Amino acid sequence: MTMREPTRAKVSRPPHTARAARTEPASPPTPKLKRVAAKAAPSRTRKAHASSETPGPRTQEARRTGTIRKLLDAACEELVVSGYAGATTAKICERAGTSQGGLFRHFPTREALMVAVGIDIGEAMLGSYEATFRAATSTTSTLPASPPNEQDVAPLVGALALVRGHCRSRKNQAFYELVMAARTDDGLRKALGPATVAYYASIEALARSLLPDLARSLGPRFPLLVDTLLAVFDGEALHGFVLPDAALRDGPRVEFLATIVRLLAG
Repeated sequence: MTMREPTRAKVSRPPHTARAARTEPASPPTPKLKRVAAKAAPSRTRKAHASSETPGPRTQEARRTGTIRKLLDAACEELVVSGYAGATTAKICERAGTSQGGLFRHFPTREALMVAVGIDIGEAMLGSYEATFRAATSTTSTLPASPPNEQDVAPLVGALALVRGHCRSRKNQAFYELVMAARTDDGLRKALGPATVAYYASIEALARSLLPDLARSLGPRFPLLVDTLLAVFDGEALHGFVLPDAALRDGPRVEFLATIVRLLAG
């Protein structure tokens, strides 16, 4: 008689056990895995940050404008310190913190840079003068009643003092260097000439807007007055470089010029 092996009883596993095994959370990734995952799938924040750092047209334009500004300021200062002949492109670039290749990307020649400096000085001087004049006259008391041709007398004295101050400014010294160099440099004279004509025309227009009553009183003589006053204060500034006692006549000269204007307007 053959004996049969006893059959083993099947142990049944509850259904939920298998599901639980499948849904059991995995162990947290190691720091190395975290770094690998971060590189493989950058977050939205990182993408947004990277896209914000990508230079666009506006950023490039801002860089270009900033470089030009540095070159103009450096050239202006170098004109004052070294004179026109001594203001080499090497010195200008060193002062501006840029290369000569960068300079010539924006200005084809040294002469073109110098003309741009002259134009920049003119714009800066006009803006500074107008802002200072309007700020000064807005804080003064109202002028007493007087005939139209005398109403600009008080502002005129301040205007003359401002003209003198701007003519003696450090920035204007650079403009003098350009003008004096143009005397013997034909190329610079031809290039700087139109800009200088436009600059002095703008000075006259500004004077007319700041002293309208005086401009109406003098009529066609007003441009001559403005040109004469500029010639006086330009010459005075140049004399001050070599004449030690030139400042002693500062006060009397302004009063003298104001008296002449009163007589002309009378």
